[in-house]
Amino acid sequence: MARFRKIDPRIWNDSKFFALSQEAKLLFLYLLTSPAMTNIGALPMRDIAVAQEVGFSLDIPHDIPNAIGYRIPYSVAYGELYQAGIAEYDPRGLFWVKNFLKYNPPDSSKVVKSWATIFDLLPECPLLDKIIESAKTQCNQRGETYAAALDEVLKGFSGSHGKAMPKATAYPTEYPMAYTETYTETYTDTDTEKKTAPKETDEKPKSAKRSRKELAATMAKCPEGVKPDAWSAFLSNRKKKSMSEYALQLMKKQCELAGWTLADAIDLCVARTWEGFDAEWVKNIPKPAKRTSLDAEKEKKAAEIQREYQERAKKFQSANDESDLLAAIGG
Repeated sequence: MARFRKIDPRIWNDSKFFALSQEAKLLFLYLLTSPAMTNIGALPMRDIAVAQEVGFSLDIPHDIPNAIGYRIPYSVAYGELYQAGIAEYDPRGLFWVKNFLKYNPPDSSKVVKSWATIFDLLPECPLLDKIIESAKTQCNQRGETYAAALDEVLKGFSGSHGKAMPKATAYPTEYPMAYTETYTETYTDTDTEKKTAPKETDEKPKSAKRSRKELAATMAKCPEGVKPDAWSAFLSNRKKKSMSEYALQLMKKQCELAGWTLADAIDLCVARTWEGFDAEWVKNIPKPAKRTSLDAEKEKKAAEIQREYQERAKKFQSANDESDLLAAIGG
């Protein structure tokens, strides 16, 4: 997300921060500086992933803060941040640094409008509603233009706890009207029906390329080069358990910007339980090694061998006599 963030040096004079343990301070600084941290102070990551990133132990504690599966000493570190009112976590996989926008406010109303993309990628949960309310408070304090920009972002949002996720795409532009040809009917005295030729207009004929609305309504299938198992695991991370072709096109563009292949991006999303992919998220992550044509040929050969083995196994299971058995094993 944001490449640079502000950290007030007076943090070391703050009594709440000073009272934290070394583990809690390390966890807080990681949340602030994580490559996946968004511009609104929300970090879409699982607690286990954060613990592994920081190097905390994953032993299961006896006393779990807030009745959520935290780990030792991660559980102790998070418990301190939670009790101090510094950060919160939701088991859907979402962290929130409460005072993030206080020290990293939006520079303009355009920045606020860009938050629509961020909200679209965050999981629906009660903590997201708190984050939105905090953003509204910050925008109201900065002025009417900021508040109006956030209201525009939140249009079409609905949820059981107030504002939630957008119903449509994160890019709130109107869909283009489809081109249609019209004709008029006239009748003579003998009731003979005549149809006039279509009127000449400046409208362009309908393009063979599908519109954004059509792409958004069409569910994408497993793309070429992506393993079916990885694609299924990626879709299971998404709220709707599916992905439109339009959303897939946007994801491919982000992969091109980041210099990643779609297959590598899908694997990373599965590993980090991301619902989407953004080039900003992987700026500090090393790019996977490019697969050569030889690697692809090896994978293809392995897949052919596996299919042949499965076919023989089926024949072996259905063999009724010795001749069938010999045929099944190629004898």
